Order: sequence, then structure tokens, then C-alpha cells
Amino acid sequence: MTNDVNLGIGSASGMFYTAPAGTALPEYPSAPLTQDVYTQCTTASVYDATEDYYTKAGDVYTKATVTEETFNANKTDYYTKTVVDVWTEVGSISADGITWSTKHDFDSLKNWANQIERMLPSDDSPTVNAPIIDTTESALGVIFGADNIKVVEATEDHGKIIYVDVDIDTTSESRAYLFIGKDGDDMFMLGTSRGFLQSLDDISFAPGDPITWNATIAASRWRFMKDNGQVITVGNG
Repeated sequence: MTNDVNLGIGSASGMFYTAPAGTALPEYPSAPLTQDVYTQCTTASVYDATEDYYTKAGDVYTKATVTEETFNANKTDYYTKTVVDVWTEVGSISADGITWSTKHDFDSLKNWANQIERMLPSDDSPTVNAPIIDTTESALGVIFGADNIKVVEATEDHGKIIYVDVDIDTTSESRAYLFIGKDGDDMFMLGTSRGFLQSLDDISFAPGDPITWNATIAASRWRFMKDNGQVITVGNG
């Protein structure tokens, strides 16, 4: 199975990613965590024979066959494409794995005869509990908010330092969250395009034990997907 997604080391592992709120989730677990960004050419653009150009119809971009003559005649009809990383790696998930609390609970609405008329969803949002075992700038930014993180690069006197300023009202902004795991060929994906850090468990700093940031993320909508990795091999005919 082709897989360019970083999932850590070993045949059974998992990784946690984040992106700006509203970012679309990957189409399948092993899909590249990138996004195609198209930029419209301007009247000042210069034709480049090594560049791929695209035309746009509605929301669909199609690769075009372009010569210098056709390009110069209608420069603004063409777009260039840049592949950008949209998902930032937060860190590895501990051996305890993640816990998805679906909160798929309903309250009954009854009529005067005490008969159930319909079921109403509860107010609680589904959550994911994720024990993060990497203490990185991106992990701390997810937990405490990027604005509360300060990084000092390494010097001759000290290594790279990460400061976190935590107040009683410190919170992180809404973001897209993505968990990808694998076990042999099997892969799963659990994510949301918009979620919030709901809580953070106590952090233990003990000799010989890894620092684990046990975060709980809440979102009204989650997507789960599993891929068994059994791809179809196309013969030569």
C-alpha cells in the first residue's frame, strides 16, 4: 500500500495532525496531507516553458496545453499550481491509543399521553481523548494556543527553548484535527474540520516516564474511515 503519511515507527503506530479550522479532511487515510493551491496569472506574468498551466471551469482546474503565443494572448485565463502542506504534525499517540466518545445519546420528547413523539440529540458534543507523547512547539500550540507559545532558538549557551504562558483563562482557538493510525496494512482516520480543546488532564513529570499531554477535543461532527490496505493490482493485460 502506498503511504506517504508519517505515522511514526513500527507496524502499529499513530500520529496526530492539526490544520486551520475549516480545512477539508483527506479523502482516505493514506492520502497525502497536502493541498493544491492555484494562482491566477496576471498581465505581468511571463511564460515559462517548464511550468504547468491550468484553466478553470467553475471550481474545477484542468491542465492545459499552452504555448507562449496562446499564453501571451490570454494570460489571465491560466493558473499555476503549488502543492502546500496544510496539516501540521502534532506528535505521536501513546500506546494507550485514542478514545472516541461518540456521545450518541438522545432525549425523548413525549406527548401528553406519555408517548414518545421523537428523539432529540443531547447537548454534549462527541469528544476524542488523545494522549500526546511529544512535547513540541506544534503540540503545545494545539493545547495552549499558538499565541501563548514563545520559541528561543538554540545558542552557544542553551538549546532550543519553548516557553508556555498559562493563565486561568488560557485557551486555544478552533482548529481542524486529524488522527491517523495503522496496524499492519490496516489504516484508520478520525478527524474533524472544526474542533475545540475541551480539557487537559494533569501532567505528570516523573523520572523515567515520558511527558504525556492528555488532551480532550470536542466537535459536533467527526468523520471515521478505515482502509484495509488491500489495493487492487492492475495487470498488464
